[in-house]
Formats: sequence, structure tokens, C-alpha cells
Amino acid sequence: MLNPPDPIVIRETLIGVLSTFAKIEWQLTLEYSPGELYCQWFDDVYHPDTDIWRIAFSETERHALASFTATLLCHTCNIDRRGLNELLGTKSWNDIIVSANEALNDIDLTYDSPLT
Repeated sequence: MLNPPDPIVIRETLIGVLSTFAKIEWQLTLEYSPGELYCQWFDDVYHPDTDIWRIAFSETERHALASFTATLLCHTCNIDRRGLNELLGTKSWNDIIVSANEALNDIDLTYDSPLT
């Protein structure tokens, strides 16, 4: 039987991906495209409908992450299949960076889930 997901690991992974969206200097070190970062968000870290996700993040954090996700979805067509050099400085990419930073500001880095 598999161990249930650890809310702390879920938080750390999501915060890492969100931080990459927020920080150009981190983006410049990526070995993959912004489109792959986008897919990582939706495939690997953003699962707001799961019970463990609701445990891992406070209501305020879930709201902030939903807002960032909405911004990301608004700019999907502008980031798909484009390299970082093409995106840097565009309104779409700047909106994503600003939204990621706003979400990070609402993340409580000292939050302990009810399971810990």
C-alpha cells in the first residue's frame, strides 16, 4: 500500500514551481520551456479539488493560488510553444510574473497543516 501524500511536500513543490513563475532569475536557469513549466503547474502541482490539497493550503492560500491559475489560463495561448526569450518582457509574461508574486505574498511559509 502506498503512503498518502505528505502535505508538506505538496506545499514545498507547489511553492517551488510558483517561485519559478515569479522570479526571472530562476526562469533563466531552466532547462525546459515556459510551456513545460505551465504543464508542470497543471499536471503536477495544482490539484485544488483533492482532499490533501485542501489540507495542505489554507483558504487564503487556495484563493491566491486560484487567482494565479486564472491569470495563467488567460495567457495560455501566448505562452504555448514559445521560448523564454520570446516571452520575457511581453505583457502576458509580465502579468504571470506579477500574479505569481502576488500569490507568493499570500502564502504563509510557516503554515502547519492540521495533519502535522
